Amino acid sequence: MKLKRAMTLLAATITMIVGGAAVAATVDSGDAVGPPDRGERRAPRGTPDSKIGLAILAGGGVTDFTQGATRNETGMGGSWDVRVIVATRTWFGFEGSYIGGANPITGLGSSIHSKLVRNGIEAALRVQAPLHYRTTLLEPYVLGGLGWNTYRITYVNADRASASANGDNTVAVPLGLGFMVGHQGFVADLRCTIRPTYEQTILCDQGRAGLSNWDAGGMIGFEF
Repeated sequence: MKLKRAMTLLAATITMIVGGAAVAATVDSGDAVGPPDRGERRAPRGTPDSKIGLAILAGGGVTDFTQGATRNETGMGGSWDVRVIVATRTWFGFEGSYIGGANPITGLGSSIHSKLVRNGIEAALRVQAPLHYRTTLLEPYVLGGLGWNTYRITYVNADRASASANGDNTVAVPLGLGFMVGHQGFVADLRCTIRPTYEQTILCDQGRAGLSNWDAGGMIGFEF
């Protein structure tokens, strides 16, 4: 009886040792699922592969000039914009844009087809709040930067014109505010921008800041 009892206790001890070793091996191999490390910070759901967020957008809107004298010679026109944004998911971002606009213009030497056409490039710093609702990005922002624009007037009679028929290069300071929404790689953006513009000479009877303008519009694109 004593031998049988000793054998039973030995078998139970071996079983406990083997079972504990198996559990330890499972934990060491990483097969067991445990609670996550409380010190680990997880990215919000829906974060793009780049983590910081890279976006390309294109769109358009309306544009007009801020100076009353210039508005007397022009009308509201259309604008367009192609934009690349770096760091959409942080508090500070950077963007570069190709921009343009076209406004009807009247005056001596012009025709019903005449347009004051603007093309340019801009670089701006964004201060933004990357908020999230589930997998959707909700991001209000403000921006400020520096731009270069060239202007020309189409269908103008140079001999009779009150404006220069040559192109004109200007410096602009874009200041804007907007709101961007992102979901599953798609982004949409609404923005209003004002551009104090300096050193214009194409409108002969206007001051150096006569081409200061604003525009408002929307864009769509992709986030990576």
